[in-house]
Amino acid sequence: MTEVEVDQKSIEAIRATLEQQQMDWSRQVKTKDGWVCQDCGELDQELLEAHHIKPKAMFPDDALKVANGTCVCIPCHAKRHKANLWVYNLIMVRLAKVLYRRLYPGKEI
Repeated sequence: MTEVEVDQKSIEAIRATLEQQQMDWSRQVKTKDGWVCQDCGELDQELLEAHHIKPKAMFPDDALKVANGTCVCIPCHAKRHKANLWVYNLIMVRLAKVLYRRLYPGKEI
């Protein structure tokens, strides 16, 4: 096994850990807020996401603190990020995927 292969495996392991931490944080935030969008009251769990109150990039130490999150639905999440087109577009892609799954059950984009 070469050094490059070991490094790639390490990178994948770190990535998997970070993704799991993010998913756990998201679930904890939604639970804290009662699985209800804090902006509009949406209850559809498939549409709910966790939003960082203080941006992860600017406040990395707060990234996984439940108090730094709020539960919002995808449309409200997009509104909160409308000034950042890159993030806004990523959120809108998630909404498109949810709607596609509802229109075409069992199929993926």
